[in-house]
Amino acid sequence: MKQNRMPEAVAPLYDVVSRLKRMFFDKAYPLAAPLSQSPFFIIGSGRCGSTLLRRMLQVNPDVHIPPESYVLGEVGRLFMRNRQMDWHHLVNLVLSTFEYQREFDKFEMDMRGLVHQLWDLPEQERSLAVMLDSLYRFHGQQTGQKFTIWGDKTPENTFELDMLIRIFPQAKFVHLLRDGVDVAASFVSRGLIDDMLTAAKHWQTSVLLSRDFIQQYPKQCIEVRYEDLVAAPEQNLQGLCDFLNIPFQPAMIESLQHVQDMGDLNAYTHYEKVLEPVSTSNIGLGRSSLSEQDKQIIQEHIGATLSQMGYSL
Repeated sequence: MKQNRMPEAVAPLYDVVSRLKRMFFDKAYPLAAPLSQSPFFIIGSGRCGSTLLRRMLQVNPDVHIPPESYVLGEVGRLFMRNRQMDWHHLVNLVLSTFEYQREFDKFEMDMRGLVHQLWDLPEQERSLAVMLDSLYRFHGQQTGQKFTIWGDKTPENTFELDMLIRIFPQAKFVHLLRDGVDVAASFVSRGLIDDMLTAAKHWQTSVLLSRDFIQQYPKQCIEVRYEDLVAAPEQNLQGLCDFLNIPFQPAMIESLQHVQDMGDLNAYTHYEKVLEPVSTSNIGLGRSSLSEQDKQIIQEHIGATLSQMGYSL
């Protein structure tokens, strides 16, 4: 039997009309929704010690923090542009964005079961927040963990804070702050950023965005200094656990038994220090290696921000 097919020239117009119909007449799925337990996000510049903090918190059986995701902001914008789409297609769009990001292999998970779980959600439970909450919890289940609260420690989320608070209005945020000189030097020495100026400005932008966000949402944010964390880990972890409403456990400081199961820690050489006991040996390490030219660059471009954050020039 000969099938009736839409003329090729008409197809783009049909797509536009269909999208307009969805925009004006179909239900738009919400970004946010009530969750049984709101997540937390570790924010700040890369090379600030966030992977070490993830290693510490992951020891706690109440916490799950997967490898870095990189796409939460992109997912939020995609969802907003397409939230009148058929729910099955919207689930596919969001999850495929995660699956095809450059580091998803570190998640070591098969999402087919999650897809069907989300497809079958009752109409009143459908939202981006529930979709993402289900994804993070599904990852924890697939890696054999039982937990109550999940977190994310992707430094790039620092540039997506406005989107994150829209999706998770009750989320908590941990700003991990580290000396910008040591951070910039680490970026360059590890080959993650090519030049000192770019590295220094990246740190500056990250910490200023984080501080501005903290001023807007002070009750949902806490700031922890890397230097304090490694010098007095028990005191600082206890304060952080109180903020996150999870119990402090002494094993969080020194335990390394779980690092083989954390997906990405053994995949990159720039994480090698995280596999060692907590130490103050990296404090000032970048400063001691700077050339006179690098010192001049840092002084000129981020000197004022260093002083503002309480670090010497």
